[in-house]
Amino acid sequence: MLAYVILIAVFLISYFFFKRHYDQEKTVKYMITTFFVGYLVLLCFRDFAVGIDNVSYINMYFIPLRNTPWREVFVSFTDEPGFSVIAKVIVDVFEDNHLVLAIIALMSVIPLMILYRRESKEAAVCCSFFMISLLFEIFFSGLRQGIALGLTVPAYYFTKHKKFIPFLLMVLLASSIHTSAFMLLLLYPVYHAKITGKWLWVVVPAMAVVYIFNDRIFSVVFNALATGKYFEKYASLTRATNQYGLLVLFVLISAYSILVMDKDSADKDDIGLRNLLLLATTLQFFAPLHALASRLNYYFIMFIPIAITRVNFRRKPQYDQVVRIASFIMAAFFIFYFFFMKGDSLQIMDYKPFF
Repeated sequence: MLAYVILIAVFLISYFFFKRHYDQEKTVKYMITTFFVGYLVLLCFRDFAVGIDNVSYINMYFIPLRNTPWREVFVSFTDEPGFSVIAKVIVDVFEDNHLVLAIIALMSVIPLMILYRRESKEAAVCCSFFMISLLFEIFFSGLRQGIALGLTVPAYYFTKHKKFIPFLLMVLLASSIHTSAFMLLLLYPVYHAKITGKWLWVVVPAMAVVYIFNDRIFSVVFNALATGKYFEKYASLTRATNQYGLLVLFVLISAYSILVMDKDSADKDDIGLRNLLLLATTLQFFAPLHALASRLNYYFIMFIPIAITRVNFRRKPQYDQVVRIASFIMAAFFIFYFFFMKGDSLQIMDYKPFF
């Protein structure tokens, strides 16, 4: 826990330094960089015990791949071959398993840091929400999905610039690393959907209907799409995922975004990111039913920190003071939530460096 206290302390102290020497835009970029560099230090120097799946990766992938000739990799590791190839390259170059974990951490998190540096308008809200968003801990434990989440960043930019074929290829690549990345197929149409003020009168009731019938929808759609080892792996966690707190938070943030965003000043990127926020909230309706639903939503939860800051930046003039107060309250609450209310299902809170 002390390691995370230090991370937050350094992040907050850096604000006063950057604020005195740089303008708002540079301050935001430098603060996000400070946070994620500190976060990467924790990831790269963690002990194998920090993250519930690390030992399994060593025994199931790293050690066997070192002893497997290249010609047999695709025969012996048929599931998610993209990850097997990446891991094989890394373990052939680096013999130390701590270095392998560090390389995978860099591959996974650096794209996310670049995304937040480029797109976020506020550092405190962005980074504090990241800490409670389930993404903070997944990079400690879920190595395959971590890399797939890193590939979500170029998929987003291909989406943003309407390059459908490169987007589709990136989704295929990410899916070869972690099957759940097929969910990224929703990214392109949802981002470009023109959900204006008029359409919100349809979208919001539709979200309510999804919540009311989430159990039935889940049994039909998710059981059909999420068959196989992932559904079986997380079956024991069904209805025990304790996701209601985040669900309420996502709903409140969605309502806040609808109320506060000024449709006249918002551009297509602001609208697109709010669309992803609404999608993440809708998918979160299923998280209390099955742990796999939460895993499938990671690809869209990662855009919520940016969406919140864009909403605050494009606020209606009458909400200026409200947004200033809300930004402070949100950042403070997210940090409080991380330290005093957040669970530890992936076993990261008792941080230990490998040395």
